[in-house]
Amino acid sequence: MNYLSVKSISKSYGIKTLFADVTFGVEKGDKTALIATNGSGKSTMLKILVGKESPDSGVVTYANDIKVGYLEQLPVYPPGTLIADLLEDLNEEQHLKAKQYLTRFALNDLSRSVDELSGGQVKRLALALVLLHEPDFLILDEPTNHLDVEMVEWLEKFLTQSNMTLLMVTHDRYFLDRVCNKIFELYQGVMYTHNGNFDYYVQKSREREEVKRATAERNSQLLKYELEWMRSTPQARTGKSKSRIDAFYDLKERAKYHEEDNKLEFGLNMQRLGGKILEMSNVSKSYGELNVLRDFDYVFKRGERIGLIGKNGVGKSTFLNLITGSVLPDHGRIKTGETVTYGYYRQEGIHLEEDKTIIDTLRDIAEVVNYGKDKVYTADQLLAHFMFPHKMHRQPVSLLSGGEKRRLYLLTILVQNPNFLILDEPTNDLDLLTLQKLEDFLQGYKGCLLVVSHDRFFMDQVVDQLFVFQGDGNIKGFMGNYSQYKEWLDAKQKEERKEKAEQKPQGIKPVKQREKVKRSFKEQREYEQLVKEIAALEDEKQAVESALNTETEYQSLQKLGNRLQEIKDLLDEKELRWLELDEIGG
Repeated sequence: MNYLSVKSISKSYGIKTLFADVTFGVEKGDKTALIATNGSGKSTMLKILVGKESPDSGVVTYANDIKVGYLEQLPVYPPGTLIADLLEDLNEEQHLKAKQYLTRFALNDLSRSVDELSGGQVKRLALALVLLHEPDFLILDEPTNHLDVEMVEWLEKFLTQSNMTLLMVTHDRYFLDRVCNKIFELYQGVMYTHNGNFDYYVQKSREREEVKRATAERNSQLLKYELEWMRSTPQARTGKSKSRIDAFYDLKERAKYHEEDNKLEFGLNMQRLGGKILEMSNVSKSYGELNVLRDFDYVFKRGERIGLIGKNGVGKSTFLNLITGSVLPDHGRIKTGETVTYGYYRQEGIHLEEDKTIIDTLRDIAEVVNYGKDKVYTADQLLAHFMFPHKMHRQPVSLLSGGEKRRLYLLTILVQNPNFLILDEPTNDLDLLTLQKLEDFLQGYKGCLLVVSHDRFFMDQVVDQLFVFQGDGNIKGFMGNYSQYKEWLDAKQKEERKEKAEQKPQGIKPVKQREKVKRSFKEQREYEQLVKEIAALEDEKQAVESALNTETEYQSLQKLGNRLQEIKDLLDEKELRWLELDEIGG
């Protein structure tokens, strides 16, 4: 069944054409991602699909009687709106679900106003509300932005198991690979369809580029022959056919091959780091009763590449601010080496002058930048390397998309040649091409690197150790990337569950045995079986209680609640019988 049909839609802003004559469809059950570079019109297309903007031409049609849900990239609510206000029209069943979702997304206080929430909290609130209404067709614009890794993994599992039809824009490659079964790629104004996950898309897009390259090479060889013909003597030129001359210029155009118009490919000419880089001794920081850091000690070494992971609100950004001095510790010492030059990409620190041109934004920092002995780049060249073509340089910053602004902001950080690079959620709103190029750059970066990111793929590519923020000011180190840490953590939790299952049932106090009385053979068998059954029920009870905290479907919640009561009744019955048999003695 076709849920969405898009026929020949086009959209332009002034002289800039985002896309033209684009046609595609989404079938019931599809889990589809839309991929394109920043500024190509991904968010605009989603807004057109839900009626928030109109196409210049073309038609958007939905199947009858389906419920469509939409998560905006930057949700906005009326000033003064309370979270509770957004739940007023819900029935009892939906209120139960709302509690589950809001707890999952760390938004428990319904009396809070949206004005008090951070941009990330507003995005999580909007996500909770759109999931709450259980749409048949769900359209998501960057759903993983502002979610911590645990939340991303929960959403990944939820969407994978859900029957909802999906169309989403996201740069999270693990999320794409595990959730989606179809990829729409908007490339140079043309929509390509890839029936498979993200790995399949990468394979097919590479094959397409190889075909284009090979075709361009063949055309180039033919062009040489035609060029000799065009350069022949004036006498011969008079007899040339107009059609062959036209064909020559057409061939000349087709022989051009641009794998990508602009590339992010330069190194830093940073100052060499000295022996002393950064020392943190007995550092503590708290806000009221919230402990962010407690007696933390660490000496940073040259070339370290550290990722910071943990739930939202446990202090990762505060930790970065302590390092750079914008926040002072309650006690302890933070000493930065004399040769250290920080480059700090802040999660919410984009301060670009909207009316200034793109080129002037960069020239305010540096007109010419030296990158090594033989590399000198002008501001124009740097912008081109960062995928800002020359035709964009005189445009005001206000015309850039959210992802393009982040890319420009990142460039303003890197051109300062930092030898200690700090990146706080650098992957939000960046397109896949930019992320891949940023990863390539960071893999060759010779300075110290600290990264906070919920993008697991990105972390796996650029860091080799972790600071795990466990809450209440505790930080544990781990040597390895995120996937290695997750593998270790899963194995550890599995072993703990196994050990618990082998232990004697908890909460049962042995009763003094009667003297000179023994259990019969049948009673002994029952006694031993009860020990196993009680242990199994205790494990199931814990699993059901955990599931109740994460489940979202009302019917599933009812079943889990009923099963929990059954388990409690069975435990009472079996523990009483175990006590009777234990009193008899073996």
